[in-house]
Amino acid sequence: MTKTTPQEAFEWWDAWILLAIIYATRSDHSASLAAIIGVGDYINHAILTRGELETGLRRLIGAGLIARADDGFLPGEPAQRFWARLEAQGGAVMNQLQSTASFLGARNGEPGGLPNPSTQDYVTKEQFEAAADQYHRSARASQIGIRKQHDA
Repeated sequence: MTKTTPQEAFEWWDAWILLAIIYATRSDHSASLAAIIGVGDYINHAILTRGELETGLRRLIGAGLIARADDGFLPGEPAQRFWARLEAQGGAVMNQLQSTASFLGARNGEPGGLPNPSTQDYVTKEQFEAAADQYHRSARASQIGIRKQHDA
């Protein structure tokens, strides 16, 4: 995979974001921020930070791997071709995440601080908070529904 520039090498969370967008667009036209956060939680059992989203979306868009849509983000043609090959192989989610990281040539996650960009080109603080709240409300409603079914 071609990287954007040497100083813009892909990070491990870029693979997490790309795979979340791919998964989210299997059932919807585009991936909203709330969907990316929710699917990202499914993939890695953690919530993406605004900094990870801002920097990751910038790199992925810059490389032509995703595109902005009016209502979210879409995988670009190279990401769609990659996914077609990966999906045909099947496999567990974590294996698909590792394959996505390899596809990007992403650096392995290293201990340290999370990105804290001063830019808000792709995800403003307000948009992130609203999307995270939307995801949390949806997750709580799903848990309540599952408990009610289980108790019935």
